Amino acid sequence: MKGRMKALLASAMLMLGIAGCQPTLPPLTPQEQATMQTLTHAMTPRCIGRYLIDLPAGMVPSGWGGLKAQGVNIEVAPLNESLFRWRYEQREAELRTAHLDAHPDQPVLKEIIPLRGAIGGGFNRSETGGTNGSRTLELHAWRDGYAIKMWINAFDNLYPEYKNEKWAAEVGRDLPQKQALLLDVFARIRGRADNEIPSEQGLCFHGGFVQGPATDEENLDMDYVFTDMPDVSISIHNNSNLVSENTLLDRGKDIDANLRIADGHTLRKGKRQSHDGLAFDEWLMEANTDDHVKGHMFTLEANSKIGSAQTPLLNIDFQNGQRFSPPDKRPPGSLPLDSPPPLAKASLTEGEAVALWDAITDTLLPRPNGF
Repeated sequence: MKGRMKALLASAMLMLGIAGCQPTLPPLTPQEQATMQTLTHAMTPRCIGRYLIDLPAGMVPSGWGGLKAQGVNIEVAPLNESLFRWRYEQREAELRTAHLDAHPDQPVLKEIIPLRGAIGGGFNRSETGGTNGSRTLELHAWRDGYAIKMWINAFDNLYPEYKNEKWAAEVGRDLPQKQALLLDVFARIRGRADNEIPSEQGLCFHGGFVQGPATDEENLDMDYVFTDMPDVSISIHNNSNLVSENTLLDRGKDIDANLRIADGHTLRKGKRQSHDGLAFDEWLMEANTDDHVKGHMFTLEANSKIGSAQTPLLNIDFQNGQRFSPPDKRPPGSLPLDSPPPLAKASLTEGEAVALWDAITDTLLPRPNGF
């Protein structure tokens, strides 16, 4: 997501006065009703962070999702054991042969941390390869058919070059605490199929689940896209340590300004509740997209001013007419990906997009025992 639609989304999430009357949306045509029956006949619950939401069966994970819990970055994905072992060995060999820029006689890798109940290990390495003090604890593990990658940065002032450095003494040494935290979170992680709804307390993310009570350090991104409509996607953002000074409906001037730039207009905005009673603000817009078609961007925001472990700031964004582009995580130097053919028009009509948005957001609720 980029360009005009990204600017609209940024304003909606980060920076509204409500003006004018709510536009009246026309009823669905018979063809639109038939399309909606096809899209929503197999809505299934998905576990999103500590919430549940029903999504169409045709929407699948984008292939990428980020989670940062208690300061630990986490990625989990299904992978066969032999491929994991090969990747792990490659990474270990790479780190073992690397040396510090500032001290060419010293290795980047200082220690491999053993793991219990899993294949793999944790690498205590220099964060950037420049110096000893700034460390990254990088964990790679495989268990029960899933590869787990975790990392957290730390500082270690026990190296000789910091012996007489006042700043290093003031910064201190938090590496032991960070390592203990990393291993504690790792012990509570397991792989998870997208349609699995856990019954115990914990946090869902793409490919995995972290067991435990809610904390004030949970930052989650999850994205879904239709397999046969790559320009129709939904993104969920959850942050338990971010409190907004204002709400979505307080930031209208910025959103309206961006709408004018994108030759857009508001379809609907205001306060709503899901069927379960979860209150949120929403803003539904039509505008030009980077795929050079008229499309739609709808956004929902809950818990704006009360973000906390039990009431995390929650944003849900829906796009129609903008191809979803997950981050390119291929190795540096990879050949550019082939560009898809131009998009002729958005896959959904205005009526279909609004109806699908309502069908999805009406189902939003905290997962029982999730918090």
